Amino acid sequence: MKNLLLILSAVFSFSLGYGGAPETVEMLSSKVILESKEGYYVLSNGACLKVVGFSTRWRTPSEWWNNVELVPKNYECVPDDWFLGSEIEVYAKYENLEVNLENATNAEILTQCTHLLYNTRTGQVLFAIWMHPAECLVQIFDDAHKDGYDKGYKEGYDKGYKGGYKIGYEDGYQAAL
Repeated sequence: MKNLLLILSAVFSFSLGYGGAPETVEMLSSKVILESKEGYYVLSNGACLKVVGFSTRWRTPSEWWNNVELVPKNYECVPDDWFLGSEIEVYAKYENLEVNLENATNAEILTQCTHLLYNTRTGQVLFAIWMHPAECLVQIFDDAHKDGYDKGYKEGYDKGYKGGYKIGYEDGYQAAL
């Protein structure tokens, strides 16, 4: 009886509601992770994908009180959680979506995604946009440039503006005395 329950639960958890066979099964060959927690994957067949995790919105007080789960646990991951060499099944998003995108804070980008990636080792699911390699390179450059600019601007503001303001304030205070 235990074996039967174990087999049934394994079949149920493996199916995950995905209809049919995956479009492709490949290994994760390379990845680039951005400050925004989004990333880019290159699969063993050379396919390039922009990868996004499901960012769950805050629960309302009644949802919290009633312990409502907005998304299954296997959707609570980010691209950096996946390791190189992981076996990935690629599914079409619209045939296999089992979450409500209204429960995501990043629903705008999730609606642009065309595929779901399923990590066979961990059971985690990510959203992906299939990209041409040339488009992927340009997009990685643009996103990395923006990340660097934002980081440099913040550090420069913290050190330059605030430091100059402090020195100017102290000089002005001393001159007034």
